[in-house]
Amino acid sequence: MRTQRCLGLAMLCAAAAACGDDAGTLTTPGGPSLSVTPPACVEFGPPPPAGTIWGAPAGHVPGSSVHLENGIKVLVQTFQWGGGGSAFNFAQLGPPTYAFANGQAAGINNINLQFLFGNLGWIPSKVYFSYLDEGGFENLSVNGSLYYIGDLHLAPPSVGGRNVSVSTWVPGPGAIAGWVKIDGGSIKTITVGGQEFWIDKVCAEP
Repeated sequence: MRTQRCLGLAMLCAAAAACGDDAGTLTTPGGPSLSVTPPACVEFGPPPPAGTIWGAPAGHVPGSSVHLENGIKVLVQTFQWGGGGSAFNFAQLGPPTYAFANGQAAGINNINLQFLFGNLGWIPSKVYFSYLDEGGFENLSVNGSLYYIGDLHLAPPSVGGRNVSVSTWVPGPGAIAGWVKIDGGSIKTITVGGQEFWIDKVCAEP
């Protein structure tokens, strides 16, 4: 059985409040002169509508750009296995198994999502996101670093030279929900993925 740190529903509320209840409604088209008022968040819609699929079944290849929200570009990337090898499967948008953030989320099945923060008009020094883990293991990379491969709630205190902290709670049987914060310097990209995994409210602040 995996070690779990349960902080209760209070942390769920804190994670949901971190970006504001309506952050996802302020979607702004990208452009070279874009300046997004922080925090800038990706909340996965709708839009796009529930049922949207990114990855191999949709004809995407690693590095394909699949989404733009509040100046943050989202790419699909190859998922790395702990013992070697890789996979490139799919992510699908829709309601998660357990509510862990706000509404629709990205359900990830053996694929990584990469978030690019270079078009905000400012440089993030803090990125945070909510997740739901229902099995398997995860990938995490910061600024193109080597991947941490393992359970996200057991991530090391530093990835890619940036601080990583994880707070978790149990939303239901066999599941871990959590809130990940990355800080300690400029953050240009993060890449995260899993196997039976959901992610939502990926937010950046200066």
